[in-house]
Amino acid sequence: MSLIIDENPTRKKIIMMLKKSEHLTVKEMSREMGITSMAVRQHLMSLEKRGIIYYITRKYGIGRPVFLYKLTDKAQDFFPKSYGPFVSDVLGIIERLDGRKKVRRIFEERKDRILRERQAAIGTHGTIEDKVRSLVDILDKDGYMVEMDVKKDHLELREYNCPIFNLVGDYHEACSTELDMYRQLFGDKVERIECQRDGAPSCSYLIPK
Repeated sequence: MSLIIDENPTRKKIIMMLKKSEHLTVKEMSREMGITSMAVRQHLMSLEKRGIIYYITRKYGIGRPVFLYKLTDKAQDFFPKSYGPFVSDVLGIIERLDGRKKVRRIFEERKDRILRERQAAIGTHGTIEDKVRSLVDILDKDGYMVEMDVKKDHLELREYNCPIFNLVGDYHEACSTELDMYRQLFGDKVERIECQRDGAPSCSYLIPK
């Protein structure tokens, strides 16, 4: 999903209005923005198709029911979150109280959970290339900004965005467990040839066919 700063200005305003309200009607949005109800509905249709808003109906006395528009949970992705510093603080507290071994265990548990999800999504049939392509689709949806190149005897997978990049400087376990996961998915000969932790533009992996 695009960030809200890249959104159409009118739809951006609708999103911001709904963020500040429990719900709004077309009439209320039309009055607030100074545009026609028809124009509001066109923007609402676009946002609804993308899963950003939804509506409920409510009847007030006699007459047609009123449509009340609200943001979906998916719409929360538009707004900045500060999870990174929070997670880093929590891991630091855990390390101070229970030692680095406990932190490593947390990353291992996270890797095992994600591995099970990836294995279930990718399946056991098909070639290595088929499976890596399936992984690329999953990673793209998770915001990794992935590219894959097909070479004669291997595949190169490049991740340009690391969702937990703010942690990897202090916790190399984030990187080592990802490599372990790819080896469990695609074989022990998977290599990581670049890492954003070292200043590279991507985390890149060579996966033998």
